[in-house]
Amino acid sequence: MKGTVLTGEKFVMSTLRFDLEIEHPYEPALDWAEAGRSAAIYLGSDIVKVKLPCDGKKDWWLEFSVTNVNYLIFVSRRLEFINKTSSG
Repeated sequence: MKGTVLTGEKFVMSTLRFDLEIEHPYEPALDWAEAGRSAAIYLGSDIVKVKLPCDGKKDWWLEFSVTNVNYLIFVSRRLEFINKTSSG
């Protein structure tokens, strides 16, 4: 019975053009937080001279569900910030 009610509800909502597929506004913020975390790991490993694992097939930052573009943007921005603060 519950399934029938939910199916009917979905039908009514779609008939009224109610969008059931809503992107949450915090999704981009979560993506950038993941990119920031992976950038911090990269910069930290670079400072202490630890090589991050890479098997040649998959980049390590993909373990954090970070796209290559977001990762590179975050790393470059953090490096710019570090250079500005260290130069005075």
